[in-house]
Amino acid sequence: DLFTNNIAYVQIGFDALSIPLDKVPYLSLVGNLVLGMGTRKHSYMEISQLLGIHTGGLRSWHFTSTKINDHKSLLSRIFFSGKGLMENLDHLFDIWDEVILEYDFNNPKRLVEIIKSSKASMEDSILSSGNHYVLSRLNSYQSLLGQYNELTDGISYYRFLETLLDRAEKNPDEVAEEFKGITQSLFTKENIFVNITAPESDYKKIEKRVLSLTQKLPAKKQTPAILKFETGPVNEAFLTASSVQFVGKGTNLFELGMEYSGRFDVLNAVLRTCFLWDRVRVQGGAYGSQSSFDSYSGDYGLVSYRDPNLTETLDIYDQIGDYLENLDISDKELTKILIGCVGRLDPPMTADRKGSASMVEYLTGKTYELKQKRRDELLSTRLEDIKSFAGLFRKIKESGNVCVLGNEEKIKKSKNRFEHLVKVFD
Repeated sequence: DLFTNNIAYVQIGFDALSIPLDKVPYLSLVGNLVLGMGTRKHSYMEISQLLGIHTGGLRSWHFTSTKINDHKSLLSRIFFSGKGLMENLDHLFDIWDEVILEYDFNNPKRLVEIIKSSKASMEDSILSSGNHYVLSRLNSYQSLLGQYNELTDGISYYRFLETLLDRAEKNPDEVAEEFKGITQSLFTKENIFVNITAPESDYKKIEKRVLSLTQKLPAKKQTPAILKFETGPVNEAFLTASSVQFVGKGTNLFELGMEYSGRFDVLNAVLRTCFLWDRVRVQGGAYGSQSSFDSYSGDYGLVSYRDPNLTETLDIYDQIGDYLENLDISDKELTKILIGCVGRLDPPMTADRKGSASMVEYLTGKTYELKQKRRDELLSTRLEDIKSFAGLFRKIKESGNVCVLGNEEKIKKSKNRFEHLVKVFD
């Protein structure tokens, strides 16, 4: 119940845990096909025009996470997010009903276009945002969520797109049938989940259209698929023609026995703004670096961005334990860091962002009481609390995995640091 200036923000999601492991990579494209291939009534161009005339847009995205305090659980939903003025609500839901219930994948040329476009976008992204793919690969070494996300958004997914494009060009009907089977498994009454952000006075009108759509979906019982991931290679280096590297090292902190508290956020801020900034960026010449922690899954990764170095950066990561043990910062500096952390905890948000954040907290089990506990832990952090993490980072030094994406010649000079060298592009 929020003031939205007469705009309805609606997110309709479908549980994807019934999709078997070999079909999981298809999930990243399902939304693009549903919204981008047209229906039995309208072409994809006509659907796009209708959305532009009557709504604020309709987009799809794949949400994955674990639940709070259960890092071995898995959440996976395909969402369609739409917005429109309340006076155009019926137009929005008429289009929604059509794309969900009357999608049409029988357009081989358009099918190949969408797959080809996705592959081309990933090629550009791998070269320009290699840190994302290095972090994804690191996470796949160490958690169920990481393995799942690698299949839908990592280098493994790029490999899938290469194969899928070849198949779609040779036999588009077969590929279209596979996507159709996945949508039929997804779009059921049992799977649907709806998040509405609007004033209470508008809720009944939106609910009526949601219930109408739900009643039209098939009542098909789905059982969660058994996801048995094979143990793959670790400590990989991915070779490209790039002149820079994206250098990563990480592990799962929950598996190392760490219990997450708000104090870790302060530690992370110290590493980002002090140690990594000075050593990797200023002295090392990298464009940037990150210390990334997923408080749901426990996955942790240190990754540099457009880094001229490789082994030097990995050595810097291994020095964090010693740095923390000898850390000495003033109370004034620590207070500035705490203020920055609180700013990230409570950023200003628009109504639709508040609605989305509330939905994620509901799905993952993140309560107000837990958020307040984390905030209290953060605000009470002292220098000794930060220094106490030195032992944890010594464990990461010894047992952490590494992953690098970058210049082929540079990587081959340091090949003894890796177990596998893999060319990204043929």
